[in-house]
Amino acid sequence: MKILLTCLIVISTSLSYGQYLTGIVLDSIWNEPIPFAKLYLEKSETSAIANVNGEFHLKILYGTDVLQVSSIGYEPRKITFSKNETDTILIKLSPNTTLNEVEVIASKTNPAFEILKRIHENAKLNNPDALDAYEYEAYNTIQFNLSNINEKFEDRALIKNFDFIVDYMDTMNGKKTLPFMFTESVSNYYYHKTPALKKEEMIASRVTGFSIISLDKYTGELFQKFNIYDNFIDIFNMDFMSPIALGSRGFYDYTLMGRDTVNGEPCFYMKFNQKRKGDATFNGEFWVSDASYAIVKVSATLPDAININYVSFLKITQHYTEVEKQAWFVENEDLEIHFKVLNDVKKAYLMDLKVYKNTSRKNIKVNPVRPLSFYVADVVLNDSSKFYSNEQWAAIRHQPLDTVEEGIIEMVDSLEQNPTFKLYKKISYLGYTGFWQMGPIELGSIYSLYQNNTVEGNRIFLSARTSNKFSRNHEISAYGIYGDLDKQFKYGGSYRWKFKHPNREILRFAYKKKIEQLSLSPTLGDIGNAFSTLLSVGDIDKLTMVDQFSVGFDKDYAFDMRTFSAVQWKKFTALQASDYQRVSGLDTLRINTITSFEIRNQIMYTKDEKFISGSFDRISLGSKYPIISLTHTLGIKSILGSQYNFNRLDFIVDHRPKLGVFGRLGYTLYAGKIFGTLPYPFLNVHEGNQSFYLQQSSMNLLRYYEFISDTWIGLNVEHRLQGFIMDRIPLVRKAKLRLVYGGKMVIGTLSNKHESEMLFPSFSNTLSFSKPYAEVSVGVENVLKFIRIDAIWRLTYLNHQDITKFGVKFVFTGDF
Repeated sequence: MKILLTCLIVISTSLSYGQYLTGIVLDSIWNEPIPFAKLYLEKSETSAIANVNGEFHLKILYGTDVLQVSSIGYEPRKITFSKNETDTILIKLSPNTTLNEVEVIASKTNPAFEILKRIHENAKLNNPDALDAYEYEAYNTIQFNLSNINEKFEDRALIKNFDFIVDYMDTMNGKKTLPFMFTESVSNYYYHKTPALKKEEMIASRVTGFSIISLDKYTGELFQKFNIYDNFIDIFNMDFMSPIALGSRGFYDYTLMGRDTVNGEPCFYMKFNQKRKGDATFNGEFWVSDASYAIVKVSATLPDAININYVSFLKITQHYTEVEKQAWFVENEDLEIHFKVLNDVKKAYLMDLKVYKNTSRKNIKVNPVRPLSFYVADVVLNDSSKFYSNEQWAAIRHQPLDTVEEGIIEMVDSLEQNPTFKLYKKISYLGYTGFWQMGPIELGSIYSLYQNNTVEGNRIFLSARTSNKFSRNHEISAYGIYGDLDKQFKYGGSYRWKFKHPNREILRFAYKKKIEQLSLSPTLGDIGNAFSTLLSVGDIDKLTMVDQFSVGFDKDYAFDMRTFSAVQWKKFTALQASDYQRVSGLDTLRINTITSFEIRNQIMYTKDEKFISGSFDRISLGSKYPIISLTHTLGIKSILGSQYNFNRLDFIVDHRPKLGVFGRLGYTLYAGKIFGTLPYPFLNVHEGNQSFYLQQSSMNLLRYYEFISDTWIGLNVEHRLQGFIMDRIPLVRKAKLRLVYGGKMVIGTLSNKHESEMLFPSFSNTLSFSKPYAEVSVGVENVLKFIRIDAIWRLTYLNHQDITKFGVKFVFTGDF
């Protein structure tokens, strides 16, 4: 009986002390509610902020307590109360009549700023990336829809042979939509803070629809990160300031709307809006826990005037959950993007491309202990990840497919059997790669089919290679070249073997015999590229016949490293202006050919470098970290007729750091040194550009062969301001132009000892360490959404013959 009585007393005490104190804060003169007043219980150490109507509620933990009440512009009050008193009280505050400078400033303070301050103070506790480690299972789905489809589209000859797709059309907001592509993936994601390591293990992944490139590595977590606790959020290669970033008050307007509850969590409800048109910011709202000041839910959209091409709408919604005390994670995330892509001559948009992405996360673990060796691979694609059956997919999905998603799978299965669709697919592949698919063989390339130079005249270049239908691990390619002026047949071929290994490993054998322009930027490939003919200034006449055989091995390592090793034999034969000569006594002798045998080893540090990958080739998307490369080339005499012993070192640092609202900075620092005595074609012939096409790595106002060095140091710098300046000019803002400026310089030396092997050409010069070659540029990007135009000024060596001191050049770009 005593035990029962004791329990009742304890329960009764707990219930009474767990009551809530509710009330209203009023102005003592006008008797009107005071919104957002601060309240604090001294003993209980609990606090609250009144809503817009002055209403509040506080949990009472003790029989008596002292309530502190304050608000800007009012005298603070302390009220002692007992639990036996009424639980609903009226609190009146007297206006503060002392209007000194500090209080006048304080009276203008937005009450939302206090919440924002608390968010900043607790960000290190609430940000998931501040944890030592975590891991979870993620399920990602991405759906692609054509929207705003009208009757004209349905009547077009383009889809006459696809009548069945009308059955899969849906109607949303009164507009017809056609879902045409769907991807889904299940993966395990692992994070380690110090050192910064990430890993994603792809359990299952599939793409339903048609895609030119492999999307398996781009449907998971690593490539689609939106963390509101980051100061800047990368969207389409543009940095947007987070609404809770440090310094965000200068870029956002905030409104504290009051209190709300999200999934049982008491929250402050706030709205945020772009302060100035053109700023890379969001509009939206978020809910923040009134206990931990963690973000519980956020919804953000892009403002209308944002300088991003093709994107007409973007919205992201995230729901956070507290897995452990002060361990918050995004449990569910929705992303919706609308692209305006197709329009008629009247510029009335015919169709939108809409993308819907959903991510759910479960099995979240906080601070698991794993060895650092576990994290070495960024993305691990299991061999079986692409071959899950429908039954296996049904078992591992976090939620079942809806009817639209199931319809996409059915529709694509039908499309893949349609002859007209197969034709359109081939045409798309031709435009993207330059090659026409013919079963196991591909013919091309349309981009190098024709070229003209002073040696070959009209030059035809035909090539063929095996396709993925032949093999995904073996590729054989060959090409032939014929010119109507020299009437000589040139040719080449290669074999590539990609090993079945989680990390990329490719062995390649290659031979070529063709005419090339030394010192041409690798961006243009070689003189076989059509751009070199269409956009060249003057004749292409400093040519060399290159006869070369090589064996190379390309390997990616799990720990942010890539290597390339090659053994190479090459023979150069001078053509026309590239005549090779040497002094022998009192005579000048012509050299027919020069031959070299080389072993080259390159090592690269490539932390977090991302790629768009095909089966064998890939395009680097760069990294937020510097990419560092060191290459050693060893020349060995007397092997296969090689004539020279030498060593060459090349060092390159390439970095594209983000500058937040100020755009992006890009710089490349490079240096090199050649040890030994060599003919000038085997020295460093600095890249020039005698075309109207802008080159990123070349000196754009430098002639071919204008400078040759055996020791050199160079720096290229470029600042892309994106819309930071142009978006603030009212009459220019609508054009969505973007300002870019930069500079390039290189210093170097050239020893005269090399002339014992071959005379330097009369059209070449020598740099010095005291006088660099330098050029600067100012340009405008996003002209017609895909063109960049630069004005370039040459600053040094202005007395050289046949130079261009000022030039205007362009380049096609594909940025958002």
